[in-house]
Amino acid sequence: MIFSAIPLRNLLQRPLRTTFTVGGIAVAVCSFTALLAVCNGLEHAWTNSLSERGTHMLATSRNSVDLLTGSLDESLAAEIRAVPGVEEVSGEMTDFIKLEDEQAVIATGIPESCHIWKSLTLSSGRLPAKGQPEAVLGANVAEALGKKAGDSIEIHNEPFTICGISRFAGAMNNSLLMMDLTTMQQMLGRPGRVTVFHIRITHPEDREKSTATHKALVAKFPGLQVNETNKITEDNKMFQLLHSAAWVNSVISIIMGLLVILNTVTMSVIERRADIGILTAVGWSTRRIVSMVIIEGLAVSTAGSVLGAAASYQLLALLQRFPQARGFLEVQVSSQQVIQVCAAALILGIGGSVYPAWRAARMDPVQSLRS
Repeated sequence: MIFSAIPLRNLLQRPLRTTFTVGGIAVAVCSFTALLAVCNGLEHAWTNSLSERGTHMLATSRNSVDLLTGSLDESLAAEIRAVPGVEEVSGEMTDFIKLEDEQAVIATGIPESCHIWKSLTLSSGRLPAKGQPEAVLGANVAEALGKKAGDSIEIHNEPFTICGISRFAGAMNNSLLMMDLTTMQQMLGRPGRVTVFHIRITHPEDREKSTATHKALVAKFPGLQVNETNKITEDNKMFQLLHSAAWVNSVISIIMGLLVILNTVTMSVIERRADIGILTAVGWSTRRIVSMVIIEGLAVSTAGSVLGAAASYQLLALLQRFPQARGFLEVQVSSQQVIQVCAAALILGIGGSVYPAWRAARMDPVQSLRS
């Protein structure tokens, strides 16, 4: 019999246990890969959303946990605009709201003079008038609600007219509801307040000048968190929490995978004490016995990795079918990341087999045969 077939036969002798072990590893790999993809997707969606709207830097309250909950004085825009290198500053109010059919969207209030309106592409309709109950719906939201330009919609128990439908390349911008800033401030009862400031600088392509402008803004406004668009997720507390959750999940997955493999292979060794004693008696070396046990661990971890990776792709594909997720999520998972997760699972297979292999190698053949 081929040597590598022996450990596989050992696993097949206990099909139910082997199936549960492979399933446990698959769940760990799937959850880790999926969470990693979601975190990367959210980061990409936010960064792409700001870049697509022509924002070079974003200023938020240093005390806010995420990009949607801050509250800043609108008059700060004039002070920010006075910093050398700043070309334009626009305050924006953002909030999560529920529309018809419990559809959750990010609503944004944007001043009439903001660059975002100038760069906006409308597939139909027009821009909202200042102070009027009018809104522009992103293409994804409009499709989910079955709305078109000219239809009415209820926002915060107030009737609004959908004056236009916007179309962006990114998923998040296509799920925005945009209205005039004054209108949104009145609707939420927050006059003179904004959530963030969109900043455009004079020389975004000049790294040295843009860095100098950023440093000047940070120095002048210690109460603000100022980030360049491509680095918006690095210092944000919300994304830091997401990364922490991903790390906690990965550690738990690693521990669970290690324990599952350790339990399965150890039980397999204990149950086959007599078989291992016979193999030792007929001349099998310690190295050969250790290799047999480690191959068992590698076999279950390999099967679990393949199933887990495949399941993660299916799970993410299913997740993106839901309108609520499709609106805010651009799943980002690379083959390199999947390979790294699977490689970690294979290392777990070896690590979880070390103790059982050591135990098998130390077995006394006479005692094993007696048992």
